[in-house]
Amino acid sequence: MCDGYKTYDAITKRGKNSEEPMNIKPVGCMVHVRRYFTDALKLIPQSEREGTSAQEAVNKISLIFEIDNKFNGLPIEKRKEKRLEHLKGALKDFFEWTKSESEDALPQSAYGRAISYALEQEDKVMRVLEDGRLELDNNMAERTVKPFVIGRKNWLFSDTVRGAEASCIIYSIVETAKLNNLIPYEYIKYLLEIMPDPNKYDLKDIDKIMPWSKELPDYIRKPTD
Repeated sequence: MCDGYKTYDAITKRGKNSEEPMNIKPVGCMVHVRRYFTDALKLIPQSEREGTSAQEAVNKISLIFEIDNKFNGLPIEKRKEKRLEHLKGALKDFFEWTKSESEDALPQSAYGRAISYALEQEDKVMRVLEDGRLELDNNMAERTVKPFVIGRKNWLFSDTVRGAEASCIIYSIVETAKLNNLIPYEYIKYLLEIMPDPNKYDLKDIDKIMPWSKELPDYIRKPTD
């Protein structure tokens, strides 16, 4: 799941070998679609926003989220079923309305750019209906990556591929540990102590040391209230 950055399209269409397609489908984010319309709304005085097309777009997107939120916590297949039954129509209505609006929207205006962005993302956004594990937005991913983004000025010149891979690995471990209510320092220390020792760890037991494993020692877990 990602925003509309064009490079993602190029990456997902081809692998390292340009003749070899990648089996990856990008999924669009409705929060990014909404953001373009809210940016257009900011250019309109507060007292004049009601009844405008930009406000209507925001209202339609709010309805989409309101519908989808009802299915949070459902089993994967049940969530997919409910979305196809209730959410699909709201999404189709929004994009059909967007297409009709595109006929009169000025392309270079903030509202015109919002319309264009929404239309570019239609196929990607509609993919949320294909799998109940998918979300309508990538807010969780953006919140998770925020600590890394804030610190990036500290390593502007760490520009090797190996360095990028190392950063990716360590930040993935840290943020996944947080999501599973672990103490990142203690968890990484535990991994470094146990993994090099063949008497304590075997690769076939990797599931036992994953951040969500129930077999992890209690001392690396955050205290619960």
